[in-house]
Amino acid sequence: MSTLSLKEAARVAGVSRDTLRRAIQRGELPALLVTGKTGPQFEVEQGEVETWAQKRLTAFPQWEDEQATQAQHSVQSDEGEAPSRELGMRLATLEESHRDQSMALVRLAVQQDFFQSVQKWKERASSSKAKVSKLRKQLAEVADLAEQNRRNQELWQAEKEQLLSELRMRQDRVNWLEKRVPRWVRGLFGAK
Repeated sequence: MSTLSLKEAARVAGVSRDTLRRAIQRGELPALLVTGKTGPQFEVEQGEVETWAQKRLTAFPQWEDEQATQAQHSVQSDEGEAPSRELGMRLATLEESHRDQSMALVRLAVQQDFFQSVQKWKERASSSKAKVSKLRKQLAEVADLAEQNRRNQELWQAEKEQLLSELRMRQDRVNWLEKRVPRWVRGLFGAK
């Protein structure tokens, strides 16, 4: 099989070069990127182009009817056969371009919907992140309060022990003094 330039392949398939480029980019048509006179360019196998064009016509049979109608018109008019064929190709190119633009708009709408969904999820994630941050701060405050409460309890327990110790000491002193005070002095104060 022979390889064709994009221009020759477009002529064989009856479509524009842009349509073929898009088909190559979508992976529908295998191509090689080679260095040409003006820089890198695509080359495709003639059989691959014919197979792709046939699949395209099978997928969209109305295009075959349009091309057959255009072929009948070109056969009927002997004068200006080349301009009519060129006009038909331009019309097919415009229709293909219109279909591609419609598909691009559909893809864009889907991408916009996806983008909006992503934005909503980002907003929710940001909101959740703020809530988590707030909860962590509150948790840290609770931990600080618990630590402060533990220290206060230890201080209170130490003060309690100290006061009880002082109370026992004073009680012992009172008991000691009571034993030393004579009975008649105690009677004066109403103590037994």
